[in-house]
Amino acid sequence: MRAGVILVNYNTRELLRQAIQSIHASAYAAGIASDDVTIVVVDNASTDGSAEMVDQEFPQVELIALSENAGFTRANNLALEQLGFDLRP
Repeated sequence: MRAGVILVNYNTRELLRQAIQSIHASAYAAGIASDDVTIVVVDNASTDGSAEMVDQEFPQVELIALSENAGFTRANNLALEQLGFDLRP
């Protein structure tokens, strides 16, 4: 992985779709291989089908679909752990 991108989402399915597409397009334009970019989406219990959209349209994206809204900070920490960061004090 050359770059890791964290997207925290709550009921913004269309904006999330656009963000993921933009990340892929930007990486391609910069000559960065898709394998070198890891996108982690943390969905904070959206009710608009956001998690399902990511799962169906972007299978290469790592999705953490939460059953409750854990908030922005906790969502970022979960994504950092998914990317391999050790957040223990």
